Amino acid sequence: MMISIDKASGEITYNPEYYLMNHLSHYDLLGANRLKPTGEEDHLAFVNPDGERVLFVFNIEQEDKEMTIEVEGKVLELTVKGNSMNTFTREN
Repeated sequence: MMISIDKASGEITYNPEYYLMNHLSHYDLLGANRLKPTGEEDHLAFVNPDGERVLFVFNIEQEDKEMTIEVEGKVLELTVKGNSMNTFTREN
């Protein structure tokens, strides 16, 4: 569920899935193809029709996390903040 509404108070809560869809819809363009990176599990990678590569990396842990991800033969070593969603782009 992307958005939760408390029926009693009317309070609106935007859940992590909301932010994920917001991220994806901004960077992942219509017609993009999913790439299959290796390494960490908490990531997605796409190539957009214009050739731009997009990598989404998620860290659901509270602590910062070091990650090694290989995409299209390129190895990325990253340190991502705890409880964060990160987007990396590269043109062609």
